[in-house]
Amino acid sequence: MPPRPLLSRALSALTLTSLGLITPATAQAADAPAPSVQVVADPSIELVVLVLDDGSPTMDAYTDRLVREGVPHRLVNLNAADRPTIDASFLTVGGRADHAAFQGVITPNSAPAQLSEAEADALRDWQARFAIRQISAYVYPSAAVGLQTPEAAGPLDDSTLQVTPSARAGAFSYLDGPVPVDDVNPAVTETYGYRAAALEGGAEAVATSSAPSGATAVMTGIHRADGREEMFNTFSFNRYQVHTRILVHGQIEWLTRGIHLGSYSNAFSVHSDDTFSASSLWSPHGNCTIGAGCDPAQVLPDEPATARMDAADVEFMRSWQQQWGLKIDQAFNGAGSREYAATHGTDPLLAALRTRPRDFRFINHTWSHRHLGCERQYDPVTGAASCQRDAAGAVVTVPRATLVEEIRRNLDFAFWNGLPVDRTELITGEHSGLLGDPELSTDNPNLGGALRSTGVRWIAADNSRDPWQRPVGPALTVPRHPMNIFYNAATEEQQVDEYTWIYSSRADGGSGHCETDPRTTCLPPLSGAEDFQDVLVPREAANALSRVVNNDARPHYVHQANQTGDRIIYPVLERLLTDYRAIFADNTPLVNPTQAEAGEQLRAAAAWQAEGDARATWRGGRVQLRATGDGATIPVSMPAGTTSGWSRLPQEYAGKAVGTYEVGTWLPRTLTVPGDGWGASATRSS
Repeated sequence: MPPRPLLSRALSALTLTSLGLITPATAQAADAPAPSVQVVADPSIELVVLVLDDGSPTMDAYTDRLVREGVPHRLVNLNAADRPTIDASFLTVGGRADHAAFQGVITPNSAPAQLSEAEADALRDWQARFAIRQISAYVYPSAAVGLQTPEAAGPLDDSTLQVTPSARAGAFSYLDGPVPVDDVNPAVTETYGYRAAALEGGAEAVATSSAPSGATAVMTGIHRADGREEMFNTFSFNRYQVHTRILVHGQIEWLTRGIHLGSYSNAFSVHSDDTFSASSLWSPHGNCTIGAGCDPAQVLPDEPATARMDAADVEFMRSWQQQWGLKIDQAFNGAGSREYAATHGTDPLLAALRTRPRDFRFINHTWSHRHLGCERQYDPVTGAASCQRDAAGAVVTVPRATLVEEIRRNLDFAFWNGLPVDRTELITGEHSGLLGDPELSTDNPNLGGALRSTGVRWIAADNSRDPWQRPVGPALTVPRHPMNIFYNAATEEQQVDEYTWIYSSRADGGSGHCETDPRTTCLPPLSGAEDFQDVLVPREAANALSRVVNNDARPHYVHQANQTGDRIIYPVLERLLTDYRAIFADNTPLVNPTQAEAGEQLRAAAAWQAEGDARATWRGGRVQLRATGDGATIPVSMPAGTTSGWSRLPQEYAGKAVGTYEVGTWLPRTLTVPGDGWGASATRSS
């Protein structure tokens, strides 16, 4: 039976699309015995991964991971007529017999049909001579990879893959527990695989599942023969799946022997916007937001119109942060506190936050949450907003003086009330002033000057419409992921009702929006607290986890209404943290960066992706970092115990020694890597 199609999921929706397939013949051809080769005694190895790409979703997942982690690689399209010939000259530097041009190779399967016999022989010979490892992305189980005939084939959705102790002692040391396989849509097969046990003395198991007989099926394994090492998978996957993102990282660590350039971390920050302001609430009866388009006749008399955090919510947050080890950044509008105190005499919310304020993190969200793009006007009947225009018909933008006042006045409020705030960070109300106004195709032209005047270096953007970091005057944007916990929901009932209204068909009691918008998928209707806990919480936690494990430092954001009432954001965060900690080892903690730290990580990653002057070579237990042109800033990820001069690398994460080094054109840097040689770890899954 040929492998079944692999299904892909778009990040912005739950839509699933059919992708390519392979057959047993192309997935696994018997390896010809490797010719007798002379192993290079003292090789030089360039720290670059070779990717022989056939255009399949599985190969795309590897390429995507290499890009996201910043691991240098060369992509060869096997289907291109003008591709280079894979021969000894291509695989070595300058044709030198002791200098490999690549440190590892990733192929679609064990014997890609696109390679000629001579190319396949050259690749095998090169791997044996230099102890270069291979990943075969998707193979059909057979004796050629040390497996028995498959006992079963079918969907793996909603199963778990067990990473073996030997793998977790080596390249997969960042993992602690089983890895769940995605099941986004139970009606569709998303991951198809073959369950086959290892032959006696055959493949070493890396990740396993259970076969129907109860035997241990090797889903990811390592086969060693003829002086070569090959890691393989017997199941399909794609770049959008959470288990792919988790496991492919470890496979790349194995491929490179843990010696490579680039960086890896799992980060999660959540901003709670509009602190001190009162949020308008959703009306389950009227299916609308009270005060924002609701017909008063549709709203029940006892439905609350707004929600605002209080002192009890602050104490709950303080205790929760200490218990769970995650801080929720409070994006605040000082005018909200001033207005509340003017009406009530004092503001208990401010008093609570002023008590041990360094227990919390604060971000300037502007003084009054004023729209900072165009000057707005409102339709007197519908309340719809539009941009004001001058006599010539041009859009009127908010002036620089107003922008500066909104930023500075909120900073002054923080100063006089003892709230610690980083003056370089800013979140404008609804990300206004940036791209997004339907009638304003650019940023507010006055925004860059205002940011310069107020010292802002990091300005938040909405990742759903402005996803790539870019300059705005002297600042860089920090795109934020919106969480699907609505700004106007303080109770489980409000969240469930609005979710159903947006994502259900008219026949199921929804708005039908999902039937007309191709970007939205219709989902079964939800109701009550049970569906909030059993459906929405795991769904939204899984969405956040998928971004956490994607080497993505972008923060997430919710709103202060979610921290009061039923405090509906906390169950989602707790599920995310629980799921993360069940999978990852203690050496891979969830990083909780500030907005500035997240922005800097994005900046550094983009700069490294664009870097064309860096090079690294392994030889004799040392890695030499070199640069041409104007030099380079080089991130490195090395085995624990690696040193630079007399010093260890500055940090450890996920069982690795990591750091970043400035390397000048005439001043290379040398790292000393522990171990007995490039091929010293060739016997196990390390």
